[in-house]
Amino acid sequence: MTVQNTKYLVAEAQAFRELKQVYQSGRIDIVLTILPNLLKLYPNSADLWNFVGAVSFETDQLDTAEVAFKKVLELKPDSDIAWFNLANLMVSKGCFDAAIQYFGESLKINPNSANTFNNLGNALKDAGHLQEAILSFNKAIKIEPDHFDAHFNLAVVLQCLGDFGASYLSYIEANKIRDDEPKLKHHIGVLLQEQSRHKEALEWYHQAIELGGNDSATLHNISDAHNEQGAYDLALKYVEQALLLNPKNTNSVNLALNLTLKTCDWISSG
Repeated sequence: MTVQNTKYLVAEAQAFRELKQVYQSGRIDIVLTILPNLLKLYPNSADLWNFVGAVSFETDQLDTAEVAFKKVLELKPDSDIAWFNLANLMVSKGCFDAAIQYFGESLKINPNSANTFNNLGNALKDAGHLQEAILSFNKAIKIEPDHFDAHFNLAVVLQCLGDFGASYLSYIEANKIRDDEPKLKHHIGVLLQEQSRHKEALEWYHQAIELGGNDSATLHNISDAHNEQGAYDLALKYVEQALLLNPKNTNSVNLALNLTLKTCDWISSG
């Protein structure tokens, strides 16, 4: 390598470091201004093109991101990260078959990536291949036993298949890894409510609320659980709270109307 080439590579690396610093400071507007000039200077930098793809993806410029990730693969076909990023992009575009293919390419290069198996599992789930999704989530867990998302996503698929016992166990494993997730508590509540285990469901819903998951969906489900138990006054209280957060939710509107009828003291005349 000549001295000139070495200087060029050093300058490229320095420019890329400075660009990432600007990006990490939150000034994406400046990054978008700088990028075209850097690409003119370093058109064959796989790292730079991958960065273009990531920034474009983040700013919802999906077609630009796709071009950038494919450019990375032209320059560096064995980049598992580029295949991974391209696959995630395809998921965002709803192209699940392409995503599954690209996750597969990434795994050929790096077969020990729990994140890739997890994301592949989600793509398989979205494409309707639930059994294959289960296998992929389990591979992620085998590689990384404390992978929260893989346990959570496995539980969701098992719940969809009606395997409530296995789903519950997977949710509990996820809860052992991260016990401060309102979304997880909510999902466990839904699973238990589906089995008419209302008291347990309510405990999990309230844990979600305590952790800051005071969203309309959780409040609606609390109301629904009380309604199924015949506690109509409590049910009305919570559905009214849900409607304050999301007044256009037709399910909550209908539940509130139903509960109002149940709790009204009708006075007959004549």
